[in-house]
Amino acid sequence: MTDEEYSAFIQRLKVSRMSQNDFVMKSILDKKITILDGFKELTDQIKKIGVNLNQLTRSVNYGQLLDGKDELKEIQKELGEVWQSLSAFLQKVR
Repeated sequence: MTDEEYSAFIQRLKVSRMSQNDFVMKSILDKKITILDGFKELTDQIKKIGVNLNQLTRSVNYGQLLDGKDELKEIQKELGEVWQSLSAFLQKVR
């Protein structure tokens, strides 16, 4: 490899977030390597929404919150935003 090719290889390897071995094996086997920028942030948002929903459910079940409509509407709004992000994300991958 030339220095330029090696530099490009290292850059693609970093972006892929794969081990060097996995990256090379997928390349050798002609498997498509898809780099999913922003996917981790999207899954983090989904996890946070899940935590919020669990907290809301617990509060309602323990009688600490009699009416969680406002909180539920906020969670629904967040889920809508994540769904839009996920849809846009999937369009890029296809």
